[in-house]
Amino acid sequence: MAAGSEPAATPDEGMREPQDAKPAPRLQLSLADFELLRRIGDGSYSHVVLARHRDTGHEYALKVVDKQYILRHKVVEYIKKERQLLDQLSYEGIARLHFTFQDAYSLYLGLEYCPNGELYDQIRLRGRLGEAAARFYAAEVVLMLEYLRQHRVVHRDLKPENLLLDASGHLKLIDFGSAKLLPPEEVLPPGAAERAAAAAAAQERAAGGSSSGGASASGGVGGGEGGDVADGAAAAEGEPEEAAAVGPTPSSSGSVAADEPVADLGPDGESAAAAAAEQRHSGDGRVAGGAGELAGAGPADAGAEAEGEAGAEAEGASPSSPTSPSSESKRQVSLVGTADYVSPEILNNQAVSCAADLWALGCVLYQMFAGRPPFKSPSEYLTFQKIVEAEYELPEGLPPAAADLITRLLVLEPADRIGAANIAELRAHPFFEGVDWGSLRSQEAPEWMEDPMLDTLSSASSSFDWELQSLASALPPAREDDHLPLD
Repeated sequence: MAAGSEPAATPDEGMREPQDAKPAPRLQLSLADFELLRRIGDGSYSHVVLARHRDTGHEYALKVVDKQYILRHKVVEYIKKERQLLDQLSYEGIARLHFTFQDAYSLYLGLEYCPNGELYDQIRLRGRLGEAAARFYAAEVVLMLEYLRQHRVVHRDLKPENLLLDASGHLKLIDFGSAKLLPPEEVLPPGAAERAAAAAAAQERAAGGSSSGGASASGGVGGGEGGDVADGAAAAEGEPEEAAAVGPTPSSSGSVAADEPVADLGPDGESAAAAAAEQRHSGDGRVAGGAGELAGAGPADAGAEAEGEAGAEAEGASPSSPTSPSSESKRQVSLVGTADYVSPEILNNQAVSCAADLWALGCVLYQMFAGRPPFKSPSEYLTFQKIVEAEYELPEGLPPAAADLITRLLVLEPADRIGAANIAELRAHPFFEGVDWGSLRSQEAPEWMEDPMLDTLSSASSSFDWELQSLASALPPAREDDHLPLD
């Protein structure tokens, strides 16, 4: 719909309800309608500012995307993909997209604002978290991953910086710039359902042949509470085909030099040079997809994966739809994520399933107890070498149940990770003993620490983005031909 034909609306009149799956509305707004309070995140082609709507007084994390950059680097499809995924996902553990608007220079996404910072901040301020807090936060992440799996989405950039604390201290997942919608046959890693069924059968034989009659706590495949949408289908269809051939590992390919980021590998095996250069410029530690922004400023080099689509378009092939998993799965797997949390199958250029997020959960759980990621090294190259060998040491004093869970998540073979076939197996682990899964999101969250750095970033600071404030008052009115088709 043309911008001029839409009725004017305030964000409150148009924004989605918490459990509303309808697309976020495109409103007739301008940057001048908001008071810009402070910058809360940065990416290579976008930044996020805390913005207060002048008429309603409501605050939003306003993601500002540079149109010129995304057009020049041909990553418009990836902005569309992120927006479409946010439209499809409506869960209280995921930060909501309330509205969007455009002007001649930028795209604006009005996201839910989480005022209490990142989970990373809590780890940084405390050094490490206590067992009760780590259990609570890990359980909330498990529910997020269960929801994403039910909708066939793999996030691919789960990390403490992308887990924000809302006003009540509960976690919200952000930054879907690296996320991918999977075809049904690729939700589970190859062999996961069969291995889980074999393990369940072995347990039944050991117990005298008694049948559990449903999804077992040890990872049986079924449709009970906490089960996965794709589990039954995957077991019936057998082992899914791998979406891509195994590529070289960082230790054997010779293409990953010390202190150099891993670039996306296209169908011809060449690196996406522009994406790697952009990543070096941003310095955010990403492998090839999204910047480590505080509030989801988007992929640091969404061009990494997009370069493949741009190349296909140049050769006369039509780019795949961002929500069409069947076409996207035919392309070689892209290296996306953040170095310290990326899974070995991504580094090895193997097919990626929802089990990649289980690896990241293991890294996050480790960091909550140790204060640092498990594979942290002086360079990304050394980090990658440790990841592909699963080389890490458990911190001293780690509770036995936490140690067991971490070691069962940080498994090289995706199909062997706990919860790979069924999240119910993960829920049933002894580390989560006593967790009331049904009421978790309504329970009182662990006490959190205020970040003193936020006081230095208030709107009274003279150093805050004077260029943004002046831009807001100087922008020309948007024209109909200025709008990019994101709906």
